[in-house]
This record gives sequence, structure tokens and C-alpha cells, in this order.
Amino acid sequence: VAVPETDNAISISAALYANLAAEHIARQIPGVATSSTSKSPIEKNQELKNIILRESPWLAEALEENDNISKLEELLNKDEMANRMRNAEDKLRKLQNEDGSWSWFEGMSGSAHITTVVVEHIAEAEHLTGKESTMHGAMLKAMEWLDTEEMRRYEKMKKDKSLANNLSERTLHYLYVSSLVKRELTAN
Repeated sequence: VAVPETDNAISISAALYANLAAEHIARQIPGVATSSTSKSPIEKNQELKNIILRESPWLAEALEENDNISKLEELLNKDEMANRMRNAEDKLRKLQNEDGSWSWFEGMSGSAHITTVVVEHIAEAEHLTGKESTMHGAMLKAMEWLDTEEMRRYEKMKKDKSLANNLSERTLHYLYVSSLVKRELTAN
């Protein structure tokens, strides 16, 4: 998750969230990224490793744990983490439209669903870390766009009584994100 699988806004924002969370963990627990030991002789010799794995299946768990520790070290590597965050931020900025909405992929029109998910990732990361991210301004611009979109939906609900008690999942996510994002609200 620390590296997006594709260049869509949801994958990129999830990767940004993962890296912001990892950075926060690394800051909270100094030395967590350098806690593993070097590779054992078994790990260095593939033929020996295969023989022992056939004879001792429990070794697979130990080697998997070493692999997980290596992945954690890679995730928490400061330089790589900073590079992954910078790339994710650059890509997200490219996908954000002038009106503040986010597109799923570059060249597509803005989507309330995509925008809500991206804002949710950024807002949750800020809530977790207790500080504004470099994407805070972009998130606020997106929230203004979402405010307008949700106001349109609300006006439609007022006119069509059959929709009156039917909040969508997207609206619920919007309300959740609105509770996380620190900003001034208008009367609407």
C-alpha cells in the first residue's frame, strides 16, 4: 500500500496515507526501522533454504517473519518514505481539478466519490499525526467543492420527498470527513 498499484487517485491517496502513518510511527518510536538482524546463512543460500523448508515447514514462518521485518525496514526508510510521499503528493495534485474535485484517472472529470475518498485519506492521516499535511490546502479546496455537491443533493432531497430519509453512503462519508477536517463552515 505504501506504493500505489496504479496511478488512480484512490490508490495514490491510500499510499500517501500509509507513508504519512509510517512517518508518524518512525517519529514516535525511534529506531523501529533498524531493529532487524542481518540475513542468516540459510537465507543467503537458496538451495539450503529449499532443503530445510521441505524438511522443516516451521522454518517458513521464521523466514516469513524476517521478510516482514525487511519490508517494515523498507517502509520506514526515511529517504524512500520521503520520496514516496513526494511522488504521491505530486500525482494527487495533477489529478485535482481546478474546481477542487479529484478525478479517478488523469483526464477524467471530477467525482464526488473519488474526492470524498481522497479527502478522507488526507483527513485521517492528519488526525492520526496531529498535524497538517502538505496536502491540507488541496483538501480544503476539495471540501469546498464537496460542500457544494452535498448542498445540491440536500436541495434535491427537500424537493423529492421520497428521498427525505435516505442518506447515501457518500453523504455519510462526507459528514464523517467534515467532522475530521478543521475549517470554518458557512451557514449552509
